Amino acid sequence: MHTATLALAQELHPRRIRVLTSRIQLHLIGEGPKVEDKETAHLVARAYMEGHLSMCVENFVVLLLDARGRCFRVEHVARGTMTACIIHPREVFLMAVREMAVSIIVCHNHPSGDPSPSSEDESLTRRLHAAGETLGIPVLDHIVLGANNTYRCIGVDGTVE
Repeated sequence: MHTATLALAQELHPRRIRVLTSRIQLHLIGEGPKVEDKETAHLVARAYMEGHLSMCVENFVVLLLDARGRCFRVEHVARGTMTACIIHPREVFLMAVREMAVSIIVCHNHPSGDPSPSSEDESLTRRLHAAGETLGIPVLDHIVLGANNTYRCIGVDGTVE
């Protein structure tokens, strides 16, 4: 690394360094993946979660998308227990607002392996959709990951696909 780059890095806040590092990594490998369908969103979220987080407890992540539908960042929002994860819209949209995401996809895992959404999952989906409409950052999908590459998607009206 150049001396000027190291000097600049020492002046930056640690959180900002993390953001810059993830952007540099995306730049080095090319643009982030274009998330055109639920299958792609599921694969991006699963790859991140299995690579960085314990799947033995519930984890909640947000995929931040740009205007072209490319995922430019995956943000870990919360870590829960084996049966629950407490989520509030303010934490979900915090990084989306800071990073000027055009839209988001939210995702969490069920350590039990059963991707069937709970009533709490459906209620959270409705709250996130409402918050996204207010902020102008739509929630395109809420994906629940299960075992063996299974997943379910929760629609704004609570329908499960």
